[in-house]
Amino acid sequence: MIERLFARAMADIPRLLEYGFRKTEEGYEYQIALYESLELIVYYQDFFSIKVWDQEFDEEYLGYHYKDSVFGNQIANRIETILLDIRDYACTILNYQLPQANRLDEYLSQVYGLADFVFGDEETGVYRTTANDKWYAIIMTVPYDKVAKDSNKEDLINVLNIKADKNKIKEQLKKEGIYPAYHMNKANWLSIILDDSISDYDIILMINESYDLVMGNNDKKRYFKRKEQK
Repeated sequence: MIERLFARAMADIPRLLEYGFRKTEEGYEYQIALYESLELIVYYQDFFSIKVWDQEFDEEYLGYHYKDSVFGNQIANRIETILLDIRDYACTILNYQLPQANRLDEYLSQVYGLADFVFGDEETGVYRTTANDKWYAIIMTVPYDKVAKDSNKEDLINVLNIKADKNKIKEQLKKEGIYPAYHMNKANWLSIILDDSISDYDIILMINESYDLVMGNNDKKRYFKRKEQK
């Protein structure tokens, strides 16, 4: 439940405190009654976690994990309602799963414009040029082994598709984290796995080049070059 609800949520500490969390030695903690002797405790220390405590028996209550229990389902629904309220009040919902994808999304949004989620989901962000409205970058959520064909990993990851200079593609494909384009023309596009294998700075330079390639002579370069991260 926690992973599903908070997968792309970034906590805002002042808002957590406004909501009713208190600072502890380990992080932040919030307590609320669920039903009779049951109490929900929500913890935050870099990530959210929960515990349901039965005060009558002075032990942890685990019944909400069992879907075949009517009472357990009622408690689970109550917990989810509370967690959604905390998320909506005290968290910023990020566009993507991986930190690097969200950092690049921030750059793209500030310099070129916000992503357009045109496929009816929240997993694929399309970035368009200003003058001709063409795609120059796409961030997708896909299984790892769909991009890295030689991998046995099946975890979902964020991938950036960008246009590249045809004369550079062969050399770029030798670098770790860069692969033939997923669901795009492999003669003109590359896929980059956004797991920090390649620095933000290097990817930004490739994004800028992609923008220019797509724009052609329609616009002068608008981007700034972010200082190389140490």
